[in-house]
Amino acid sequence: MAKYTREQRQRAVELYVKYEGCAADVIRELGYPSREALRMWCVLASWRPLCERCFSAV
Repeated sequence: MAKYTREQRQRAVELYVKYEGCAADVIRELGYPSREALRMWCVLASWRPLCERCFSAV
């Protein structure tokens, strides 16, 4: 499993919010993480409602 710094995780979550919940855009820009990792980071970063809404359709 890849290890990411807190700053890398935070950047991914911030982009996820900026791109209105589009994981593909975050992954395209950063080259990481997987959809599942991003979902988990969102939950841990207190973005749970946004992430659950966006990933429930996946």
